Amino acid sequence: MEKERKINTYPGGQQPADRYDDGNIPREDLPSDIIPDEVPRKDGPGGENKNN
Repeated sequence: MEKERKINTYPGGQQPADRYDDGNIPREDLPSDIIPDEVPRKDGPGGENKNN
């Protein structure tokens, strides 16, 4: 079998500055859904306060 070529997706052929620049972010450092989308906003859909 022929060895697969690794496709370089970095701009200009640059390598990442460290091991986390290539999308290899640990699960505990990824953002989590703190506020679910199904919870309505308390200040209205546009963020305007209509009581003023």
